[in-house]
Amino acid sequence: MAVGGEKGSVIKVTVRTILDLKRLIGSERVTLPLERGSTLGDLVRALIEEFGQGLASRIVDESTGKPYPYLRFVVNGRDIAFLQAFDTVLNEGDEILIIPPVGGG
Repeated sequence: MAVGGEKGSVIKVTVRTILDLKRLIGSERVTLPLERGSTLGDLVRALIEEFGQGLASRIVDESTGKPYPYLRFVVNGRDIAFLQAFDTVLNEGDEILIIPPVGGG
């Protein structure tokens, strides 16, 4: 479980994704418990803890420890560029969409 907030106070958030991230998670939607006061950064760490190195290598740049800039993170329909980025505090019932780059043509 991620850090932050009141001890023992847990919220649940839903993560949705597509393509290879969906395959690595095993579903297009997963609900995770986090401690109240957790941020989007805490959620990324919880996802890696839950789903392992395969997922970590697709979402976090090993050299910086930060999520790849080409991934889009959206919290409740709002791009995190318009929020507090990975410092965005999550709340009960929030829905986080992680969008990997899509190519083709």
